Amino acid sequence: MNMKTRQYALWLGLLMAATWTLSSGCSAQPNPSDTAVQAHAVTGKVPDESAIKALVDDANVGAVAPDADDADDAISDRILDGFQAAPSGLQIEDGPSIAWGFKFQQGNQQSAVVYDASGHVLLAAIVNDIVRVDDGIGPAVTSQEAYGKRVKDAGVDPQVMVFAASRDALDRGYPLFRRWLQADLLGFNIDCAKKAAACAFAEKLSVPVQAFVAGPSGKGPAKVATPSGAAAAVPLGRFVQ
Repeated sequence: MNMKTRQYALWLGLLMAATWTLSSGCSAQPNPSDTAVQAHAVTGKVPDESAIKALVDDANVGAVAPDADDADDAISDRILDGFQAAPSGLQIEDGPSIAWGFKFQQGNQQSAVVYDASGHVLLAAIVNDIVRVDDGIGPAVTSQEAYGKRVKDAGVDPQVMVFAASRDALDRGYPLFRRWLQADLLGFNIDCAKKAAACAFAEKLSVPVQAFVAGPSGKGPAKVATPSGAAAAVPLGRFVQ
């Protein structure tokens, strides 16, 4: 995708996001009881291309995920293309923030970026084919067996890959990303007071995540162990799309 096409898609995504926000009214407001962490929704900050390339160099998706549908795309292009539609964000007061979106007309192809309190990129993620615990169509699933069946019926192979400049940046950014992934499983805009069982299941569901840090110049990302710490203590209802 050339720069003019990407800029148009990003503009169209922002317009769509504004339209959805106006049409949703108060329905997307978080539960007032969600006070564990002071955080609020913001417009998703689209990352700078140079900041993303610093994490992944010029490597293609296929270098880290040979079977991915977008294997021939540069990782940096795939991450940026994931902000074409509905860029959304969450800012923790005096702390990190996360921005996310998806490819135009391809809601199953998402991207997310975690920034530190100064606005520097900590990690960026490619998220493909996530199967939701609560898809907004049928009843939410609340057991591993039911979720496994939903994934099988969907006929997809979910892939989550996170990229960071260093191990330290990965460890600092991952807790917020992990919490975002739980909210993603719930389809965002969740009211956990009404769907407590679904929220509890999403919090304990393990989604395989591959982690990478920047390797030597020209070598592309190097695979590392995925952080195992707890998710950030942000109420799931704060993640609004």
